[in-house]
Amino acid sequence: MRKFATFLIFVFLLGILSSFLITLRYPGEYPKQLGPVFDDRVRYNHRDNLNEQQPEMVLIGDSTLRASVDFDQLSEALGIKAHEIALPGSSTALWYLILKSNIITAEHTPDYLVLFTRETLLTTPEYRVEGGIFTSIDEYAASDEPLLLERSYMQHMSALEQLAARYLPVFGERDQVRASIGYRIAHNVPVQFGCGEMCVDNALDAIFSRDVNKQAILMAQNRSENYLWGVDKLLFARQLHRSYLPEFERMTRENNIQLILVDMKIWRSPPSTTTALLRKVYKHDLQAYADANGIQIINFADDPRLPEEFFSDGFHLKEEAMPFFTGLLAEALEGTVVRP
Repeated sequence: MRKFATFLIFVFLLGILSSFLITLRYPGEYPKQLGPVFDDRVRYNHRDNLNEQQPEMVLIGDSTLRASVDFDQLSEALGIKAHEIALPGSSTALWYLILKSNIITAEHTPDYLVLFTRETLLTTPEYRVEGGIFTSIDEYAASDEPLLLERSYMQHMSALEQLAARYLPVFGERDQVRASIGYRIAHNVPVQFGCGEMCVDNALDAIFSRDVNKQAILMAQNRSENYLWGVDKLLFARQLHRSYLPEFERMTRENNIQLILVDMKIWRSPPSTTTALLRKVYKHDLQAYADANGIQIINFADDPRLPEEFFSDGFHLKEEAMPFFTGLLAEALEGTVVRP
């Protein structure tokens, strides 16, 4: 018992010392604001593109959109101009910001907004908001974004995590500490053997390139996508008002934009019978919400016309399948689009 008490005292004192040293290295105010701090600059490139090109339809999604749709073919088939905003690695947090800051503020607003989603992506606001994609989020976020902070960064944290983030520098600055340690391991040691920063970066690029590690990239994608199949994520009624979907519906309705959701197919099986059942209930509830709010859903999630051989990695269509899928999408949109 005495050894355990000594251990706890040691951990406590080490935490205090670490927090003190971290505040010297990364000065900041405590209690700390929960969530990231955004700068006051907002990027308006998509607003400028809308004003210049004046498309009737805007499609937003991640890399699956870019790999799926031939926009020249789609525009020709529909008889209207379609505009692509395909942002690899993005999710609804970034789409919400672009709609809020760029699309509805443009002098020319589109008649149709099409969101390319899959599984529970539409109602999982904390998905893909860290790491490299945070740079893009910061570009489109204003300095004051309470809804973004709440839905993408704070609400999925437990009370204990929120308390630690606000009052413990060793926890609150963990990302900066981790990045600093990673940089020192990757660069300081190789320098002793004549490999400078550029040498290390080139070596890492070679080791972790797509050509060398396609299987590793696919495994990482699978781990990431598994998050969308968590039991709590499949409870639509629970997730709806935690998500940006009500905001997508409100902003498009108030600006006379028809909201259309494209539920894309991926070649992965639910990990359990329970997950498969909850997935069906989720899609039923999503359709009921869409019907009640004038939202069109185009469902390719279980479409037999998209076999596995059409996909390069389970998530992205092969280039040769793009014309066929674009034709399917145009056919599904045909009854909605009103030509000028």
